[in-house]
Amino acid sequence: MRRAEHIKYLPVAILLLSAAVMLMGAGLPEVKAQSEDSGQSQEGQSQEGRGQGIEISPPRLQIDADPGETVTTEIKVRNITDLNMRVEAEVNDFVAGNKSGEPRILFGDEESPYPLKKYISDVPSLT
Repeated sequence: MRRAEHIKYLPVAILLLSAAVMLMGAGLPEVKAQSEDSGQSQEGQSQEGRGQGIEISPPRLQIDADPGETVTTEIKVRNITDLNMRVEAEVNDFVAGNKSGEPRILFGDEESPYPLKKYISDVPSLT
């Protein structure tokens, strides 16, 4: 029965995973890129058109699973810029962070009383 409680919160964990991936991509430092056709650095180019961004699809998943059932789903991450980007995904649990119930992400060795990350397999880094 306890396992079913964990699976009930899986959509929220995946949503937070998506948000974490998106935030990591947005927080990347400016990238110096080279044009593949000219080999010249674009460092001196104006900032317009050089923004960094990723698209995560779907933005929300609802997954239902019976006890003991394995469910596999796909989250697509797309670089919507013209520059190379490395995105590292991280799976973290969360707890209610204040009286309003706003989630507080648990980093590192912080543990949740209802851990979800043990049910999510490793997510590869993307280049």
